[in-house]
This record gives sequence, C-alpha cells and structure tokens, in this order.
Amino acid sequence: MKGKEYQLVLLLIFIGAKGNLIALADITLVLALLWTTYLIRASKTKIPVGFYYFTALYIVLTLCYFFKFGWVNIWSSSRLFIKITYGVFTLLLVRDKIFYYYERIIVLFSAISLPLFLLQIVAFPYLKWFVGLIENNIPALNYRENWYVNNFIFTLNENALLRNSGMAWEPKGFANMVLIAIVFNLLRTKFVLDKRFYILVITLLTTFSTTGIFILVFLVPFIFVNNYRASYRPLLVIVFAFVGLGVYSSGVVSDKITREIDEREKHLVYLDAETNQQSITLGRFGSFVLAFRDLPKNPLIGIGMQDSERTDGTNTHLVYVSGLADFLSRFGIIGILFLVITYYWSSKAMFEKFKVEGAVIMTFIFMSIFFASAIIISPLFFCFQFYYLIENKNLPSQQRRQV
Repeated sequence: MKGKEYQLVLLLIFIGAKGNLIALADITLVLALLWTTYLIRASKTKIPVGFYYFTALYIVLTLCYFFKFGWVNIWSSSRLFIKITYGVFTLLLVRDKIFYYYERIIVLFSAISLPLFLLQIVAFPYLKWFVGLIENNIPALNYRENWYVNNFIFTLNENALLRNSGMAWEPKGFANMVLIAIVFNLLRTKFVLDKRFYILVITLLTTFSTTGIFILVFLVPFIFVNNYRASYRPLLVIVFAFVGLGVYSSGVVSDKITREIDEREKHLVYLDAETNQQSITLGRFGSFVLAFRDLPKNPLIGIGMQDSERTDGTNTHLVYVSGLADFLSRFGIIGILFLVITYYWSSKAMFEKFKVEGAVIMTFIFMSIFFASAIIISPLFFCFQFYYLIENKNLPSQQRRQV
C-alpha cells in the first residue's frame, strides 16, 4: 500500500496544482474519485460517521437552495461534492502519512523548480520551447494559448517572467503549497531546521508571493514562539518583530497590500461597462466588495453553486480572487463559521499528532491563504479541512522513524 499512498498524494497535488488541462478536467476528477472509492472498498476502510452526517447536511442545504431559488445547478453542486469526497477518501487511505508524503513531494518539486527558475531568468525562450514540447504538439492539451506552458513538473507564465510558478498554475498557487509543506516540515522535525526546510524557504522566496512572504514572516514565527521554553519567548518575539518590520518596510509586502486596498473597487466599473474582455479578475479586497453587495440578500446560507443568482458584469464575467469572499458569497455566514470551525478542529488534530501547540495560528494560516487565493474548494484543501474526521492518536514511533 505504501507505493499507492505516495501515488494518491501525488495525484492529489497534481489536481490541486491546476497546471494543465488534464489536472483541470472533470474526467480526471471523476476517475480519481473512482480509484479512491475502489481502494476504500478493497481495503475495507471504514468511512467515519461524521462524513455521513456531512453528506446529509449537504443534501439538505442543496434542497434549501432549490426551495429558495426554484432551481439548483446540479452539475456544479455535484462537482463540489465529488471534490470533497475525493479529498476525504484520499485522507482516509493515507491518514497520518499525508504529512510525510506531501512534504516529500513538494520538496521534490521545489528542488526541480529552482534550477529551472534560474534558466527561466537567463534563457526564457529556450526553456519555454522545452517545457512546451508536449502541450505545443498535442492541440487538445493547449491551455491559455502561447503565453503559458506546463509540462506537469514546471510552469512558464509570461505574466510572471521573474517569479517561480513551480508545477502550479501561477507563483501564488505554488507558494501556498510550499507554505503548507514548510509547516509540516517544522512539525515533523520539532523545529529543527533541516535541508528540506531551507529548500522550501528558498523556493517560497523565488515565488515573490506577497501572501507567502507575509505568512512566512508574520504567522509561522508564532508557531515557533508557542513551542519554545517560556524564558526564550520574549527574545524570539523581539527577533521576529524586527525581521517582520524589516520585510514590511522594504515594500515587498506593504506596497502590494496598499495597492490592493486602494484599487478595491477599480474593476467594479465593469459591472455595466462595455468591454471585449471575457472576464475581469477582481483583487482580494475587490472580491469582498462584490461579495458584500450580495450578502444582505442571502446572509445565512448564500447562493450555493448557483452563480447566476449573484451580481456579475453585464458584458463580462467578474472573477473572484479571494477564496474567502467567494465562499462567503456562496455559503453565507453559516458557511464561513463552518469553514473556520472545521479548520480549527483539523489544525488541532494535526498539531496534537505531533504534540505541538499552534492550532489557532494554523487556522489563521489557512484563512490567510484563502483570503488571497480562490483554492478554497480544491480537493487538496478539503483533505486538510476534514482531517479531524480520522482517529486522533499520537503518531506511532515506527512512523516517525520512516520519515
């Protein structure tokens, strides 16, 4: 089963990376669910009662949308449930080893990305030809025309010439995945910084992701502080505070945040404006401005997967950048509460496995990622969200030695 467990996590990351049409295809998602379902049955893995309760709740919620709007988007609602089920089934099959396999795979992709990133800077046209060999010679795999190519292990994006996208669809998405691996690495090593940690941090910095750097500098250090002896905590707080202020004052983080706030309503002019663009991407704060326009109409449970029930541009589609804003619009206040509570339960279960404190901080890390990225309904993150469903026991010593 060990080889299959590695493959299961690899497939979960591949779909979560959204780097090419195969990763995005519905058929890939369905086949992945069928494979995990077969393995669940073959291994006689018990499905937690909590998941049956969630399934019943999801059906009731879908019926509520039907009675409220007079219709439901059957495929979108089913597709979301398939994503959730696939993520949970993968978790049930892999269980605690999700930490180890996830970290190892992301470290591998990070190590691959670093030399390719250097080539991207000095020889972009040649690397683009090489990376695009498969995509450019199989028309059915062509994705985002000629400005974007992916070969399953690396992505080149002409909109991010000086940023490392790794195998993900963009640098921000890669940074999110690397961040989670950094936390898993710290938990595994009990905060002893090893070679993998440095590879992950260097990779994260090459993404030049505002969110990634913000979380690494301002949130991850609190996990350190929480788990060091009390006598060292004041010194650690002072050191991390100076580092954080230094990074913030450098403009790497502050300029992007300030610009996002100032331009929060910039793209909303396209609600009624004439344009030839098929879609307009909103900023993080702009996504919330749009979400709060619709929230008073459906404050408790939102509009679900019925996208036509919420405000959109007359001549173009307004794309939510913030996953939290999109989730608030879709599932309302009750949905957000469910999201935060389940991520806290799962973070608590994760940290208890390693006898480490910091569940609240980890919840903030997840919410910060979702604030900046619309990956909140990815099977990969459903795997983390529903981690609390599996048994909450300390890791066996044998598993620790395998890492």
